[in-house]
Amino acid sequence: MDDKAFIDRSRKLNAESREFVYATLKEMGIDYVPSSTSFIIFPIEMEGKAFLNKMQAELVGVRAFSFMNKNWCRVSMGTLEEMQTFAGALKKVLV
Repeated sequence: MDDKAFIDRSRKLNAESREFVYATLKEMGIDYVPSSTSFIIFPIEMEGKAFLNKMQAELVGVRAFSFMNKNWCRVSMGTLEEMQTFAGALKKVLV
């Protein structure tokens, strides 16, 4: 907790990953809930269980929820490389 350099670097890397995912979602025409955390939530046009199965088939783990009469995905931020893998899987699954 006292390692300020580590905390600053972690925040910077988390923000870079989050901005990459934002850009990917915008490119795909998907709205998202802006976040200052280590995850992003966005609506999906697919039933949650089917979405999870398809993402898992691409070796990507996410969460799916249903609320406000919509299906939603919650993705936690990882390294930029991990988020690139997520983006590639998302583009295959939500075609």
